[in-house]
Amino acid sequence: MKLYSKNQIPLNDSFRYIVIGTFPGLTCKNWHYLINHIIIGGLDDILFVHVENKQSSKEINTRFNSNYILNSKSELIDFYKISGVQHLLFVDRKDITVEKQHSSGNILPGLVKKASAIYADSSLISVFDNDCIDSRLVALPPRLSDFNIISKLLYKGMVKKAAFELGYFYQLRGTIIEGISLGQKLGYPTANISIDDIRKKIPTNGVYVSMVNIANNWYKSMINIGVRPTLNKRDFAIEAHIFDFKDTIYGKNISVHLIDRLRDEKRFSSVEALKEQIIKDEKQALCILENIENEFNINDGFCFI
Repeated sequence: MKLYSKNQIPLNDSFRYIVIGTFPGLTCKNWHYLINHIIIGGLDDILFVHVENKQSSKEINTRFNSNYILNSKSELIDFYKISGVQHLLFVDRKDITVEKQHSSGNILPGLVKKASAIYADSSLISVFDNDCIDSRLVALPPRLSDFNIISKLLYKGMVKKAAFELGYFYQLRGTIIEGISLGQKLGYPTANISIDDIRKKIPTNGVYVSMVNIANNWYKSMINIGVRPTLNKRDFAIEAHIFDFKDTIYGKNISVHLIDRLRDEKRFSSVEALKEQIIKDEKQALCILENIENEFNINDGFCFI
């Protein structure tokens, strides 16, 4: 797959079709529906233009950002690659007008000039000047999976139901950072995760069953999302307890694939009570993973169902 940026616009290539959209959350259901409706044939002569709505750090309010995303950029790239896309261009929303009076400094005029058809997300139809592309402009079909429904499921911690909407288990990607070794002291060492994109939608606090990928190796695990109230902590953290794993992995990339939710995060009466609950959580998590591990397909960074 060829990946382009604004400074590498493929103006010398002739694409028969251009597909342009915001695609805030890619789902298998929407993807197959889209491909079946826009064209019959291969993807070799299609340029997919993925429009990003970039924000400054001042505009982003971490977990409670109203402009959250379901897929980080690295996830999007992997999804497109798995789906057979051959040409992919990421652009900022402000760089996609083809109106003649605003064409200076924008990228679309040269791209759409030779295309036989331009398929555009309904939210982007207004950026096109009909005189410029006449009858070649086609609105993309409505999405079958609703972005807001998936977001609400994640907000409630219903990651299993969200997975059926997405076609894969929802994931969080990031880097493993050094924590304060509280898990180690409890006898359950954890990997603290710094999420790659702070716009990423984080499910509600709780304990989750998960699969994690580190250096292309997959491991069973459980994840705690929250503030660790029993230990009198208030800072938000995402921690992975990886079963039967003892390697030092600070600084490595990790992807966490949320399979199911075990319980709410809660304050226990003592650290010993917390330990007892963690033992129960681990047994339940392993049971869930044993029952479903043959039901999903691991492919290039995704757990498809």
